[in-house]
Amino acid sequence: MSKTNSYGSETAILYARVSGRGQVEEGHSLDGQLRELRAWAEHEGVRVLEEVKDGAFKRDTLDRPGINRILDICEERRVDVVMSWQRDRFGEYPLPDVLTGQLARHGTMLRSLDDSGEGEAGELHNMFNDWMARRERRKTAKRSRMGKLEKARSGYVVASHTPTYGFEYSGPRKRRTYKVREEHMRIVRYIFRMMAVERLGIHAVARRLNQEGVPTPPTPTKRKNPERGRDWSRQFIRACILNDAYKPHTPEEIAALVEQGFMSPDVAALLDPEELYSIWWYIGKDYDGNHHRVAVPVCDAGIPREWVNAGRKILKANLHRASTAGGRECWELSHGFLICAGCGRRMQTHAIRSPRHGTTHLYYRCATIQETTKEPCPANVRLSAKHVEAAVWNFIAGLSASPEQIVTGLDRLIEKERSKLRGDPDEEIRALHGRLEALGGRRGAYQDQQAAGYMTLEELGAKLEELEEVTKAVERELEACKNRGERVRQLEETQDLFAFRGASWGWLEETGEWTTVDTPDGEYQVRFFPDEFKTSLREAGREGALRGLKQFTPEQRRQRYRELELRVVAHSKEEIEVNGLFDTETVYISASSPTPSIRP
Repeated sequence: MSKTNSYGSETAILYARVSGRGQVEEGHSLDGQLRELRAWAEHEGVRVLEEVKDGAFKRDTLDRPGINRILDICEERRVDVVMSWQRDRFGEYPLPDVLTGQLARHGTMLRSLDDSGEGEAGELHNMFNDWMARRERRKTAKRSRMGKLEKARSGYVVASHTPTYGFEYSGPRKRRTYKVREEHMRIVRYIFRMMAVERLGIHAVARRLNQEGVPTPPTPTKRKNPERGRDWSRQFIRACILNDAYKPHTPEEIAALVEQGFMSPDVAALLDPEELYSIWWYIGKDYDGNHHRVAVPVCDAGIPREWVNAGRKILKANLHRASTAGGRECWELSHGFLICAGCGRRMQTHAIRSPRHGTTHLYYRCATIQETTKEPCPANVRLSAKHVEAAVWNFIAGLSASPEQIVTGLDRLIEKERSKLRGDPDEEIRALHGRLEALGGRRGAYQDQQAAGYMTLEELGAKLEELEEVTKAVERELEACKNRGERVRQLEETQDLFAFRGASWGWLEETGEWTTVDTPDGEYQVRFFPDEFKTSLREAGREGALRGLKQFTPEQRRQRYRELELRVVAHSKEEIEVNGLFDTETVYISASSPTPSIRP
């Protein structure tokens, strides 16, 4: 069949794409693209095989349902051309060239209404246009994030699709701030009161909110999946307690934020010293991609400062506190030591009381099992608390009694951490402190020059802003240097803890060597301790350590687990993986032996 149109095509697939979900819901952009493509097909006399749409997919990948559908059609039947409204609908450079190569294997061309035609000149022009489009998009993104950063530095909230729960936006579009939304803030105050006054944990708070049917916060997830039920999550409650938008800040704290460079002095000067303000944090990048944190003052949420401090204190205490669910004094592996291999989440404690026999069965179970909003866990592990705790402690007790494996593993970790240090951390810290003092002197010199008339206020502001950026960079490097040295010191202290018999054994090794002794009858080679005696001393010391470890309370066991940075991964009810500051090992739980012996 002869091809009569200017594109030399008989059959075509029309392709349209938008990036935002709002564009998909409104449908205007997709319909507009397809309307122009249909007009092109009618004008050129091309038969449209199918119209393919990709909604809410970004331009940086070809892994889209629509693109996959196009490739499937081209494999099954003859398609002359795949046409889009603009070339960037296929993706960002070089994705259109990649897709062109994939379609060429099936004899299909990739075209758009704005392309430059075929041939080498057309390909070169298309490539140049793709590169220019990508460059312009990146410049636009840089300008956008720079504008957001400047807006936050000017004391305004950078609006997103969802404000912080309990607040709503107020003010003109380009000068947004927060005002309290009382119907939601009332629930936030209820959360703080339950934790600070009633002394409830986040699990109990979430349970009460769900039981009382308190409406959950409106989120984009709920709009996307309105058919799914949602519960109050512990993560959201923890984030509320730690969010500075709910904490009233004193004028002294505001002044400290200004001194640290998180808030502009001009913004702080506009605040009423008689009022309390909360802080909304903006975390973003400048034009060059450098990260910044900016404190934006917002209206007080009406939550007593004592409630906020008490809630945060409870959260901090709960980081190391063992669970007491089911009336048990201490769940040894609760709060982070035991992880489900299927979903990677911390396993929950679970107590089941038998009314028939009056007994309570204690288990660790996967946290996903009772959440309806998540996909089911592929492992769905449930472990007897008695069996898994005994197996883990027997393994750790064996390591603690004969800590050679721990000491060896720590040697490797210390060497690895030392390799990250560029030199002596103490010397580097002193040098960085010297740089900070020099930068402070430069600030004073700039101010003196402005006072003497050698510099305008605008020039002074630019110099001080540049100086502030350099100071922040030096402070970040100083903090990183301190952390690197601190990690090595912590590992060395842990190694000393588990090599507590090192000095004694070193003396024993020295006295166990052959030594020359002078006597009236001549020189003799003697050895004070034979190998058999040293071995018996080691065994006696090990047995004594095991007897002492058997007396450890559950809290003492948890302290030992923290020292070893223990992590237990549950693969099944019989198999767990134990790792930490030692080599990973697999431990098998024996369900028929509830009190197994200490690991030899």
